[in-house]
Amino acid sequence: MPQIDVCFASDERYAPYMGVALASIVAHAAPQDELHFHILENKISAENKQKLKRVCSTHLGTQLSFYSLVDFSLEQFKVVNSHLSPTAYGRLFVGRLLPKEVTRVIYLDCDVFVRGSLAPLATLPLPEPYVLGGVEDIGVMQKAFEGKHSWPYQTHCYINSGVLLIDLARWRSGQWEKKCLDYLARPAYPLQYEDQDVLNFVLKDVIKLIPHKWNGQMYWAFYYFRNYHAIGPLRKILQTCPIVHFCTPHKPWLGSSLNTNNQLYRKFMKQSLWKENMHCLTWKEQLKILLRYMFIHPNFLFTKKFYRLLYHSGICGLI
Repeated sequence: MPQIDVCFASDERYAPYMGVALASIVAHAAPQDELHFHILENKISAENKQKLKRVCSTHLGTQLSFYSLVDFSLEQFKVVNSHLSPTAYGRLFVGRLLPKEVTRVIYLDCDVFVRGSLAPLATLPLPEPYVLGGVEDIGVMQKAFEGKHSWPYQTHCYINSGVLLIDLARWRSGQWEKKCLDYLARPAYPLQYEDQDVLNFVLKDVIKLIPHKWNGQMYWAFYYFRNYHAIGPLRKILQTCPIVHFCTPHKPWLGSSLNTNNQLYRKFMKQSLWKENMHCLTWKEQLKILLRYMFIHPNFLFTKKFYRLLYHSGICGLI
């Protein structure tokens, strides 16, 4: 079985949730999977590094390597969304930091939950000239259609960068890191989704779409997309997909909901080494959020949107 190389980028703030994601990979790996985790880290504490090593030790033959992002001055890069940090740009340096013998890697965001072996993803065909494999982001595509995002290409799909299959040999030989950094210095369009925008605009002609199941994006369940032409099949995919991506502001560690994926994540996190990082809203916090929502939406009890928000994101979804 070929080695499965998996990469994360994280700082100390997101280290616990990266740890849960990594632990989910280890817990659901096939016995024959040979895993090598590559952590692009921005000042992760010794305590969290030790926990990551403990998790990796539970699966025979798993390797763990750390690569510092401190010298890359990530703070220089623009951060638009408050729930992100400049460490998100760390993935742009994956070709430089990982060993040259690593020629293919799966890159994952910290807010994913893996419930199956990554071997089928690691071996997906990525023929010439493709450099990246990714799943389309219908949210950004919809925003572009409504004039709320600058993506102008009707013949290209915009992908979500939370799950990427990267051909590192082509990434290096094509000098894509330099091209991305050049774009960052002089972006042709406003950056609304940080490094994700950069990757899509710069590599649009060398991105291959991969099956939706490899990046089940939780916002597909949102009421906002109820009229999207293919939302039914996408919502079914969320029930069984091997990678669930909580790419919304309402992270599962912030609060509970009736959604099965949210419950699965919280149950797993409660049994992990990072259970103390799971937040539970007090009844006062929940009441405050509910009262604010009632004030803004006085007829909330008679709308489907309220119940869908409550089901999929819990009280946090009403913020």
